[in-house]
Amino acid sequence: MTKEQKPDASPVPSEAPKKSSRQAKTDPAMIPREELLAITLIGQREKLCRDDITAMMLAGEESLRMLIREPSSKLINFIKANLLDEDYILSYIPRFEMPKADFESQVLREMRIVLRENFDRIAEKTRDELLPWSEFEAFYQTLENFEYPHKDKLLEFIKYFFLDHIVNPELLMMNYMAFKEHLLSTRPPG
Repeated sequence: MTKEQKPDASPVPSEAPKKSSRQAKTDPAMIPREELLAITLIGQREKLCRDDITAMMLAGEESLRMLIREPSSKLINFIKANLLDEDYILSYIPRFEMPKADFESQVLREMRIVLRENFDRIAEKTRDELLPWSEFEAFYQTLENFEYPHKDKLLEFIKYFFLDHIVNPELLMMNYMAFKEHLLSTRPPG
């Protein structure tokens, strides 16, 4: 006679909730949030919607490098893991607003007026076309003689208008030459 196997008397463990296939694709710790946030700066400046950004990310490495010059392996792996689920990638791209054209014109005009007193210091800072954003930020905090109710907001607008490219989330490059030329464009002679 064969001995019947008795079921184990230990309690049945409760089943862990099953993850959807979408959730299982990417470990939340592996989502490149900083890079996706940085990419939205380019999207804003270039008037790209989140769908356009997602499409560029999925179009291949050359298109991705137009958004961020040195994508991390974390970002590349995130994209590869979700190649067939554009909506999942889109869900992690932060939402952003694109300023209207008349608002942009107003801010650019105010920027020239507000920073006029500091033009000599700005012009002497460097002759280089590009400047790391962190270096400009530190320099901007030393500027004096200008009254603007929201100095931090003006800094964000400068980033919006004069960001040249993103090397990686820690290294953003601004077009300092374009910034100087913009300030000079309405400077009175003499």
